[in-house]
Amino acid sequence: GAKGNKIAKVTNLIISGKGEITRLVISDGGFFGIQAEKLAVNFDQLTTNFSDGENPELQAALTEEGMKAVAACNEEDMAGDDFMVADVIGKKVALFGTAHKGELVDFVFNKQGRADYVILKFDDKTTGGEPKKMAADFKKITLSRYNDIHASTITVDEVKTADRFEYAVSDITIIDKY
Repeated sequence: GAKGNKIAKVTNLIISGKGEITRLVISDGGFFGIQAEKLAVNFDQLTTNFSDGENPELQAALTEEGMKAVAACNEEDMAGDDFMVADVIGKKVALFGTAHKGELVDFVFNKQGRADYVILKFDDKTTGGEPKKMAADFKKITLSRYNDIHASTITVDEVKTADRFEYAVSDITIIDKY
């Protein structure tokens, strides 16, 4: 809120097909989660506070009255190339020129709210060894709204030669690429 008090929590992100966070879906919590109102706040209305180091905090100069003026989050009103992150994670990613697929399991965003990488998980049949996760450039993925498989320009050879990607939230360092 305008005075620094917590008045809502982020429940989802809305990203464009280019990987830019356009809005954050926030919830005022309701009463034990019942009748919690979901609102979509424009990402450019927020600032990020990294003073804590481990837990960056998003801040908006919104009062409770200002929140009432924010649009309710309605998936039917989303632009054609907007995606809810929670709806994208868990879907399959097709590898270029083959029937092999991986699973999109996470995004890595920079401070400006752009997805630099997607984290993909592959089984042992695709890797030629043990199952592994890899970080892939977001630009190699084309998100799909109309089926359960996203397209990519990633090849099986890239998966096989990629370093295994392992991380915990505590391992993530904020890197400003721009």
